[in-house]
Amino acid sequence: MIPSTAATKRNYYMAKVDPTEANLLSMVEKREVQDAVMLYERMRGENMEVSQETQMELFKLVTYYNGKNVPFSEWEEWHGMRTFGENEPSTWTQGGIADLLYEVLPHTPETTSIMIAGLAKFATDESVSRAKELYKELSSKSTPHAQAYDALMTVSNWKDAQTLMKEMAAKKVKPSLSTWNCLLTAAGKSNVTERLTAFEKILGEMSAVGVTPSLSTYHVLLSSIIQNLPSYEDKGSEKKRDAAL
Repeated sequence: MIPSTAATKRNYYMAKVDPTEANLLSMVEKREVQDAVMLYERMRGENMEVSQETQMELFKLVTYYNGKNVPFSEWEEWHGMRTFGENEPSTWTQGGIADLLYEVLPHTPETTSIMIAGLAKFATDESVSRAKELYKELSSKSTPHAQAYDALMTVSNWKDAQTLMKEMAAKKVKPSLSTWNCLLTAAGKSNVTERLTAFEKILGEMSAVGVTPSLSTYHVLLSSIIQNLPSYEDKGSEKKRDAAL
């Protein structure tokens, strides 16, 4: 019987793919997330050995994308799809493939930092709480990677994000441009007065250490300011806008 739906066609195609590490790695490199997961689960079901290195590469992929295919916003071809397609809101998949791989891999600083980043990226109250617990445990005995700090800053308030920056310094983890942008994101959650003061402080510190703001930096700043501008329908909106700016 010829498969007719997208799902059955995909299953039909995957059934014909040889269950080898080479094919699994090829899918990982191409960021074919769900196909890679399907092949990995098939290999596990057939009791085939998958090296720790390959499982680690798959873990990085599925944690970054929460076990789902690459969203439209990251398509490198068919850019028009970015206009017509919407990225589905995504929250952490509890008990998914990322959780499974984390349990079978050694809990090194790299592995745990990747897990923290994924939990924070696809934030729920539960996943953020778990990310903070993993960070606390890792930080007590080793040094988290920068991506763990960055991710936690995005789900933290300004005060907690500053604490994370101090902890980075204590652990001698050098902040990247991404770290500064994440710090700005955290500062953007403060009230207008505190936010502007925080932005000025962060930009000053970036300049002091020779970090040049990127387009992403200005996007964070402008988005934060625009969100708090009153609409034109509001009475006295012009005065309020002038005051905000």
